[in-house]
Amino acid sequence: MDVYKKLEPQSSDEQKNAGEDLEKSPAINLREALIVTRDKLPNVIEKPCLEACIDLYDKNIRTVASNSNIQYATIGPHESRGLFIHIDYNSLSGENKRIAHELQNKKLVEINTNDTYGGITKKVIIKGEPEKTTRSFGRPVYNIQAFEEKSVRIAEMFKDQDVLYGRYKPEEVVQQILDTENIQDEETGKKFLLQNNIFTENDTINPEGIVEFLSKKNDVVIIDDPKHHYRTINFGKVYDEETGEFWANNELLQKHREFITKNGMPIEEDFQEPVEPRITIKRR
Repeated sequence: MDVYKKLEPQSSDEQKNAGEDLEKSPAINLREALIVTRDKLPNVIEKPCLEACIDLYDKNIRTVASNSNIQYATIGPHESRGLFIHIDYNSLSGENKRIAHELQNKKLVEINTNDTYGGITKKVIIKGEPEKTTRSFGRPVYNIQAFEEKSVRIAEMFKDQDVLYGRYKPEEVVQQILDTENIQDEETGKKFLLQNNIFTENDTINPEGIVEFLSKKNDVVIIDDPKHHYRTINFGKVYDEETGEFWANNELLQKHREFITKNGMPIEEDFQEPVEPRITIKRR
């Protein structure tokens, strides 16, 4: 099932990159959808964002949204305007979270908690800054080549890490199944899980039963806004006995195994997030 929304391009004389027309491919609006495999990246990420997003993907860092279409950046939906790459903050290792905060202190990225669309509660945003504003409509004018170079440079600053997204504990998958089936009553849920071999008679989770159940299901797609936003709930269909977890797909599991083989089990850095200072108002 195709969970990505593709928008037809709009012609514009302003679509220039170092004096040349930008590639006239459709604008791609990707919002909080789990990238399935590396070879699909060019299908869902516009060319000026692609090199940085591939580098992040290869470092096992999840990007959740991007835009580098000039026309869409200036007159598209308000929440999608501008040039940007969004990184899922919670997909970062402790070391990379520290790097993200250092980059924010240097005003190279923005760590945003205001937009929680799709359940992504925190994002690291690489932004393209407008060079000027047009006189007629007050619209920003962007240099897409400068944004591409900036995003590649920032992506290079992050370190290789283990895969921390697209993997789920069995109990998380069971709860996701119940939520998707809209089952809220405990007795009804237990009966459903037993009937589908997801629970055993001893009320323990049966991973093989979950795999069998999910193999008959398509990815669940929730369309929050038919015009602009797609998001997918893609719970794991691959069970790994070694980690005791379900994985969204084999590629993420293999990436995890490759990282462990090369680096050993990671020792997670105990990163303490900076506490934002509170503003107190003195009353007379």
